[in-house]
Amino acid sequence: MSAWSYILIAIYPVALVCAARAILRSRTPQGATAWTVALLSFPFVVVPLYVVFGRSKFNGYRIKRRLLDHRAREELARIEKIVSEEVPAPEGLAELAAAVMPSQQIGFTADNKVSLLVNAQSAYPSMLEEIERAKDYIFFQFYIFRCDATGRSFVDALVRKARAGVEVCFLYDEIGSKISKSFLRRMQDAGVRVGRFNTTKGPKNRFQVNFRNHRKILIVDGKVAFTGGLNIGDEYRGLDPKIGPWRDTHIRVEGSAVMAIQTSFAKDWYWSQGEMIQGRWKAHSPEGGNATVLALHTGPVDDFRTCLLAHVALINAAQTRLWIATPYLVLPDSLSDALSLAALRGVDVRLLVPSRSDNVLVEFASRVYEQELLTYGVRIFRYDGGFLHQKVMLIDSSLGVVGSVNLDYRSMFLNFELSVMCTDSIFVHEMGQMLGEDFSRSTELFAEHFKKVSFARRLLQRTADLFAPIL
Repeated sequence: MSAWSYILIAIYPVALVCAARAILRSRTPQGATAWTVALLSFPFVVVPLYVVFGRSKFNGYRIKRRLLDHRAREELARIEKIVSEEVPAPEGLAELAAAVMPSQQIGFTADNKVSLLVNAQSAYPSMLEEIERAKDYIFFQFYIFRCDATGRSFVDALVRKARAGVEVCFLYDEIGSKISKSFLRRMQDAGVRVGRFNTTKGPKNRFQVNFRNHRKILIVDGKVAFTGGLNIGDEYRGLDPKIGPWRDTHIRVEGSAVMAIQTSFAKDWYWSQGEMIQGRWKAHSPEGGNATVLALHTGPVDDFRTCLLAHVALINAAQTRLWIATPYLVLPDSLSDALSLAALRGVDVRLLVPSRSDNVLVEFASRVYEQELLTYGVRIFRYDGGFLHQKVMLIDSSLGVVGSVNLDYRSMFLNFELSVMCTDSIFVHEMGQMLGEDFSRSTELFAEHFKKVSFARRLLQRTADLFAPIL
C-alpha cells in the first residue's frame, strides 16, 4: 500500500469521530449537517478546520467565571447593591426581561443618560476628551485595535494618563488585533496594564480561534462608558482607500448602566489576567439622567442562548416599527421567522445592509435571506454611502438598541457581545432621524432584482447558505 493509502485509512476514522461530535454538539441541525457533509466529503481539508472552528462552547472561560464568582465575592456583593436598584421592564418588554433573567445580569435601571454618536468623527473626539478627564481609572477594550495614526492617538492619551497616576487597563482580542511590540512596550513602560483576551488560553484551547471577544468598551472612572460598533483604526474614520467612507454608530452612557458594562469588562479582565479590577462599584447618577437602560453582555459561556433569545424578544415586541441596520445578514431560523411574522402582522420592518460586504462568502449567503424576507413584506435597503458597519435596532417609538451584535450566527452563538437598550424618548427620536437619513442614502430592493441574477450566481449564493451556521 502507498503512503497515501495509509493516510486515507487514518483520516476517515478521525473524520467520522468529528462528524459524530458535530451531530451531538452543533448549535443547529443545519450546522450539524454542514459539518458532517463537509467532513465526510473533504476530510483532508475539513478535519483541521473542524478542530479550529467546530467548537460551540467556550468552556475555559466558563470555568474561570465560576472562580470569579467565588474569589471576587466582595466586589460582586457591591454589584448586588446595583441590582437591588433595578426597575421593572418597561411596558411591552416583559418577554425581553424573561430572556435576560437566566443570565443573572443587572437588569433595567432608570437613572441613565445616553448620547448618540454618529460615526467615528463624533465618537473618537468624545472618547479622547473623556480619557483626558480621567482621575482614577480607564478600562479600554476593543476587538480590533490598529497600530496606525488613529491607534497612536489613543495610545498617546492612555500613556499620558498612566504617567499621571491613572490606572489604565487595556484589553484586546488577540485574533482581531495584531498590536506591534513597540505599541505594547510603550504602553507597558508607562504603566498601562495590557491584557489579551486569550481565547487560545490553556492546553485544550490551543487551536480555539472560533470565539472572538467582539465587544468595544471604554469606561472612565465608573461614571462614563462608551460602546457600539466602532473599533479603533484609520479605516473607521473612512481613511482606508480600499474601503472608503465608513458608517458606524456608537453611544456614550452615564448612570447605573455603566456598572453593568463594567461588570462585563471585569469578567473579561479576570479571564485574561486572573485578577479582579479595582474600579468604582457605586453607580453615578448624572444630572438629568432619567433614561431606562438595559446593558446586556452575552457570549458562548451563557447557559442559555441569551443573545438569540433577546433579539427574538426585541423583534416580537415591535408593534408599528422595526428598523434594523446590520453589516451581516446570515439569520438563524428563529430570527428569520420572527422578522417574517412581524412584517405579516403589519409592522414596518426595514433592514439596512451594506451594498458590498467585506466578506464575500457572507455576502453571497445574505442574498438568500434578503430574497426570502422580501416575500414576507420585509423592506430591504442597501446602503450606498460607504461601508455600513453599525449594529442598531429601533423598535416603535419606544426603544433604541446600539451595540456590537450582528444579525448572524457568529454574534448569536460564538462571539462575546454587548448591546445597550434605551427607552429615552429623545434618544429614540434621534435614532429615528439618523436611520431615516441612512435610508435616504440607500437603494431599496424589490423581488424583481433577484429575477435578474444569473444561474451561476444563484448557485453560489445557495452554496454559501449551506455553510451559514459555520460562517
